[in-house]
Amino acid sequence: FIVFPDVQTCNRYQNSKFEALIDWVVDNKEELKLEFAMAVGDLSDVGSNEGLYESCAAAMNKMNGIVPWSFVPGNHDYDKNWTVNRETVYFRKHFPYEVHSKLPGFGGVYEEGTMENSYYLYNIQGIKYCVINLEYSPRIEVLRWADRLCEQFYDHRIILETHAYIQTIGGCYTSDGAAATETQSNPQAVWEYVLRRHKNVFMAFSGHYGFDDIVYTLQTGDHGNKVHSALMDAQVSRYNGGGIGEDIIGI
Repeated sequence: FIVFPDVQTCNRYQNSKFEALIDWVVDNKEELKLEFAMAVGDLSDVGSNEGLYESCAAAMNKMNGIVPWSFVPGNHDYDKNWTVNRETVYFRKHFPYEVHSKLPGFGGVYEEGTMENSYYLYNIQGIKYCVINLEYSPRIEVLRWADRLCEQFYDHRIILETHAYIQTIGGCYTSDGAAATETQSNPQAVWEYVLRRHKNVFMAFSGHYGFDDIVYTLQTGDHGNKVHSALMDAQVSRYNGGGIGEDIIGI
C-alpha cells in the first residue's frame, strides 16, 4: 500500500508534478502489487480556496475504481483552516460521500453523508485488514467510535490514519497528557483511547508536522502487540530548499 503525505503544497504550487505523481501510482499498480492507498490529510492548503479542492480531487480521483484509497481531513481541509465548529463545505463537496461510499473497500462512516471519519475493509491474500480514518484532532465520541470498530473487527489487522499523531521528535506524547473533549483531542489521546487497547492494531500513519523525512516510532500496546507508527509529511524543501512541495510518498 501507499501513504500520501500532506499534499497541500505540491497540489497548490506544482500541480503538474502532483498530477504526475498520481498518474505514476495508477500506471504502476500492477508492478507495485498495490492493494490500496491512504492520504493523511491537508488535501487543500487553504481551507477557503475551493479551487485547491477541485485540483486535488481531479488528480486523486484518477485512482477511483483502480486503486482503493481512503483519506482524512487535515486542519487545512476545514473552511477556516480549522476551528472547533469544523465547517467542511468544500471538503464535503469535492470528496463527497455519495461517490466514495460506492468505491471498493468502503466499510462505513461515523456520520452518514460525510467522509470525515470512515473505515475501509480489505482482504489481501486471505488476511483481513480494517483501515480506520479519523478527522483532525478527533472528538471524544469519534475516538470511542474507533475503539468500537477495533472491537467489532477483532479478526482484522487494524491500520489507523489521522492527520496529527506522530511528531517530528517521534512519539505521540504531549505535555498535558491524553486530553479529549466533545470538540477536540490531542495525539496522545488517540493512543490512550484507541490504539494501545487492542491486540489487532499494528500500524498508524499521520502528517501535519512538516519534516523532510519519514519519522518512525515503534510502540507497544497493552497486549504486547507492536504498533508501527510513522509521520508522513515530507513536503520536500519546506525546510531544506530545492523547490516547493515535491512530495515523498511511502510505499
